Amino acid sequence: MTINLRGNEARRPAAGLPAVVVRAMKDQPHAGIRESVFVPSGITDGHGRELKWPFGKPGEVCDCRETWAMRADTEPGSDKAKHYLLYKADDSDLTGQWHDYSPGWHSSATMPQWAVRTHARIVSVTAKLVTEVTEEEAIDANVEDSEFWNPNDCPSVTFSKDWDSTHKPPLDWASKPWVWVARLEKTNGM
Repeated sequence: MTINLRGNEARRPAAGLPAVVVRAMKDQPHAGIRESVFVPSGITDGHGRELKWPFGKPGEVCDCRETWAMRADTEPGSDKAKHYLLYKADDSDLTGQWHDYSPGWHSSATMPQWAVRTHARIVSVTAKLVTEVTEEEAIDANVEDSEFWNPNDCPSVTFSKDWDSTHKPPLDWASKPWVWVARLEKTNGM
């Protein structure tokens, strides 16, 4: 399994810290959700259809892809490419590099398997409204590294601003979409 981490989401698992990943449910359960012993995931929508976190089950290990850059004069997958690989989560700056890193940063969705450095075990997955994300979950989602971080705000305020920067209606904060909240812990491999 693979999960694409956005921006500041990659820092905590890469550093071995507890991490939370929050993703909007692809099909919003308009009739709500409920626990059910009749489906493997244990969660159904209000009509009895099973809802599943799409990136694996608790206990499984997933590859965490992140924003990355590779030196332009290296062969993908080579030892040299691996040595000169940069990760945006490490606060790497491409402008001050001696070597050419064109075309620049690559989306986590394009990260090849050989460049993945973080593997994380899925500890738990819960379903809730985005507005029910707790302060602890917001901190573990790494809101402190968000461009919206303000030490005078509570973490959930920053989380809501961060959420709205990447989600538009009907998935914005005010629309109260259903989300998956997955807790991850770093492992040393598969």
